[in-house]
Amino acid sequence: MTELSEIKNNFESKCSIKIETNSRGFNTTVHCYQGVTMQEIDDTVENAIYTHNRIQSELIKEK
Repeated sequence: MTELSEIKNNFESKCSIKIETNSRGFNTTVHCYQGVTMQEIDDTVENAIYTHNRIQSELIKEK
């Protein structure tokens, strides 16, 4: 049996999130790979929310 600490991951990120905006709201998709920690998930979600809000603010300014 493989210990969690032995798992090697060559992915750039073990957790990815995609946020899509449409007229009805937001759709989110999250992919987590084996060996991801809760902290990595939390960091990814926090960064995605910050980025999404920043982009939305810039789009509103352009109107």
